[in-house]
Amino acid sequence: MGYKINSLPIEPVFAERTRKELKIYYDWYLSSIPDRIEILIDEVRKQEKFKLISFDYEPETLLPLGEWFASTVETRARTEEELESLEGGSNFSIEVSKYELTNKTFSIAVDVGMYFGQVFLKKFDDLKWIQPLGGKKFVDYGQPILSPFNKGAFNPTRMMIVQAYGISDGSKDARGLFELFNFWANIKQTAS
Repeated sequence: MGYKINSLPIEPVFAERTRKELKIYYDWYLSSIPDRIEILIDEVRKQEKFKLISFDYEPETLLPLGEWFASTVETRARTEEELESLEGGSNFSIEVSKYELTNKTFSIAVDVGMYFGQVFLKKFDDLKWIQPLGGKKFVDYGQPILSPFNKGAFNPTRMMIVQAYGISDGSKDARGLFELFNFWANIKQTAS
């Protein structure tokens, strides 16, 4: 059976959602973690080289997961409407990529983000999932993030989407997940 793409309970334009919708998303996200990680690991283990990896939430497991993730990132051509919307939505002249991540890649990034978050939760006893609802201009408004991080919020899902974009444009590689963990773990440790 093929990889089962996430069915998000709301459109992920968080600033446009009601608090009730955001609560539904937050509850869905947290309750989905065990099942989505199981789906992710089953998918990773379909490749022979990853069959025996023990995905036990240790930071070292981010190396094979990152290698697998880098091999799965796919893009599609953006539609004319998407390009016009992106180009017209800015007061500045910016170059817009003609490519977008596929729905499957977004779904995998959410799943990898869930696993990534669990690695942090295992490593740092004081972390917990929260949902910031203070200001709609906050980049992580309404999304599940890990807290406390003294030098900013840590949104594992957003970080995995950024990683996927970086992989797609060649600026990130298979070691990206492990390096990102070490970067944020260092921030966490120096802040404590």
